[in-house]
Amino acid sequence: NRRPKGFQIPSQRRPTPASNTGILNFRESFWGLVIIAEPYNLPVGRSVDIEFQLKYRAISMQVVQEDEPNRRQQTSRRETRTTQIYEAAARVFCEHGFGQSSMSDVAAAVDMTKAGIYHHIASKDELLFGIMSYGMDIFEERVLDRVEKIRDPLERLRATIRGHLLLVTRDRTKEVTVVLNEAHALHGDYRTRIDGRKRRYVRFLNETFRELQRKRLIREIEPRVATFALLGMINWTYHWYTANGRLRDTEVAEAYIDLFLGGLLNPDQATCSENDPHHEDD
Repeated sequence: NRRPKGFQIPSQRRPTPASNTGILNFRESFWGLVIIAEPYNLPVGRSVDIEFQLKYRAISMQVVQEDEPNRRQQTSRRETRTTQIYEAAARVFCEHGFGQSSMSDVAAAVDMTKAGIYHHIASKDELLFGIMSYGMDIFEERVLDRVEKIRDPLERLRATIRGHLLLVTRDRTKEVTVVLNEAHALHGDYRTRIDGRKRRYVRFLNETFRELQRKRLIREIEPRVATFALLGMINWTYHWYTANGRLRDTEVAEAYIDLFLGGLLNPDQATCSENDPHHEDD
């Protein structure tokens, strides 16, 4: 008895004034909201198809709006759980190495079953890639995106050394950052995507050193040598630094700035580093 699209209701079936708003009955089903139209209660001159669409859209929007907080909450829980898995796996890989660690080790570290891990992560390789992507997200958000906006190249370099070093030494994120050194274990597209993000940082450092040379603020040196010397110095810190040791991480950061710039700056610029507001006297 389905009527063709745009079917007009005959005038002799005109509804009473009390019922001229149209009625849509609906019920919940497993697949979602099911709409059942009562066409003979529609206003005169309105097509069944148009009135049905108007009412369907109104009810659908209401259902979506009411369900939106629940969806956001569920998504937030999933993201939080995945983050916990990444951080626990990073600690495991950092302590035992990626090759010597198993998904069972990761599951035990986050107090889940191995099946529970696989509900969030498809494979061990995907897990390593996810950790590295998460580590790069943190690095870009907390360091690179911020220092790129600094116009003065010398202050930009100081802020970069400080931010990178503190990210490596802070307990909450150091394993995630350190595990980026396991990039050799990645293959194919995973490796290509991580290497691409790392190259952005290398290009940034190279250009900063070139700008410093153009302004004659540092001595002549191949920018790539300076870049990888700096990265090696910072990334090696986790081998010897302990948070409960004699030195605070902020003290190490300022010492690195003085040490690195002391060998890099032109003689007439070296004394200027003492005027840096972040410099702390022992």
